[in-house]
Amino acid sequence: AGAQTIPLADWGVSSPETLSQPSWYGSTGLVYTPSAMITPPLKINGGVHRVDFDETQTVYNANVALASNIELGVARIQDVAPAFGATNQVYTNETIVNGKYKLDLSSWLGGIKAAPEIAVGVWDAADSVNRSFYLVASMDLDVAKIAGVSGLKAHIGFAESERATKNGDLKLGGMDGLFAGIEFVPIRNALLQVEYDTEDFNAALRYFPTPLVALEVGLIDGELGFGASARTPL
Repeated sequence: AGAQTIPLADWGVSSPETLSQPSWYGSTGLVYTPSAMITPPLKINGGVHRVDFDETQTVYNANVALASNIELGVARIQDVAPAFGATNQVYTNETIVNGKYKLDLSSWLGGIKAAPEIAVGVWDAADSVNRSFYLVASMDLDVAKIAGVSGLKAHIGFAESERATKNGDLKLGGMDGLFAGIEFVPIRNALLQVEYDTEDFNAALRYFPTPLVALEVGLIDGELGFGASARTPL
């Protein structure tokens, strides 16, 4: 059916651009920042991305939801910059572990459908680079349909990093402060994401040639990046 370009989404299957997406650097989210969304239980999503910083950085990551409200992930990051002030200026390869727990806010509020999704999580739980804890809220903005905007979601959160030093230009200092972002569907089979990651603005465009694969191009702190992500069938 896919070879004949039959619109499967019209048969009750969610369009891929409306589903939660793996972030470039870790948990389900936008480009660098996490969202309160979680991939479906026992399904895996992940990807590989490269960003042309001073040293070309490659990131491999994968996430799995152990239940409807618990997500675990791992990322292998090549060419991590030394932290500011570090005596060792050698770039290293690091593996980070991420975790996220989604709170059941809707049931606490009596089943209010308009309630945002809320999650708490940790980026780099083992503190291989710089551990950060965060709280994030995500919400569908249905009112945007009036303006003809499809799939608009807003995300806002706060993160705290355990160390004051940061890994600078390679975006691996651990989030520290307020972060926010939006995403929407500009055209069918595409998703545009824009965010503020506590320090810089990032953006990415994801295009879905198939329901399970996305091809991506973006700007991370003004630097060009590209990659691909994939998910297991729903």
